[in-house]
Amino acid sequence: MSKLDAGRLSYDESKHELAVRGVLADYVVNEALQMGADAEYVKAIEKLTADSDAITTKGAIKDVRTTLPGTPADFALPEELVKSSDKAAAFPIHWDPATKELSVGAHIDAPTKLKLISAGATSEWRHAVTSLRDKSRNGSVAGFWLFLHFLLATIAELCLSPVGLSMVTKLAPARFASLFMGVWMLASSIAQYVGGTIGETWGEISPLAYFKLFVASSIAGAVILFLLVSPIRKLMHNTK
Repeated sequence: MSKLDAGRLSYDESKHELAVRGVLADYVVNEALQMGADAEYVKAIEKLTADSDAITTKGAIKDVRTTLPGTPADFALPEELVKSSDKAAAFPIHWDPATKELSVGAHIDAPTKLKLISAGATSEWRHAVTSLRDKSRNGSVAGFWLFLHFLLATIAELCLSPVGLSMVTKLAPARFASLFMGVWMLASSIAQYVGGTIGETWGEISPLAYFKLFVASSIAGAVILFLLVSPIRKLMHNTK
């Protein structure tokens, strides 16, 4: 069984069955479609991407071309890359189905490369992945939960910041109070960095393990603070 997105999207080869837990994100759809593309096709797109770095507006090289092997019978360029009804080209690209030659007239950035690789997936695989994505969206929750999340986070920040600064002024030596207030702000920035690092693990570990990190760290912090209540009170310069 093959897995993507830390096991949220899985494919059972014995049953030829796709399954997803939660809402299937667009970036996971792109990764899944890339898995359905021919290996030689992917190599050709990667080579074309590297060659496109030589294209400049004033240079001698105006475009680069390559033959795409392994394209499915119904291969077509992504709609967002081809000319629209008003003939305004979204991206200078041309596909010749007779010769299977693809030419581009501009540098291929990472998002365009992903779209081109995804286009190499077979129609059956594309239909299966996109259908699963559409069905998974039925499990989306209301935007109220996002509002509630930021509301609770903001209230917590408003409660924590003034109390923390007050504790700093009470615990720090009088002549170093301003310095330690700066240290308090520095500690907050370090905490934000750590939080961002944990956030980067989303998609690499399972959702259960991801949220366990926050539960475990919150419990550990609460226990440590509870144990420090009495010693901290004794260090507050006899203030309450």
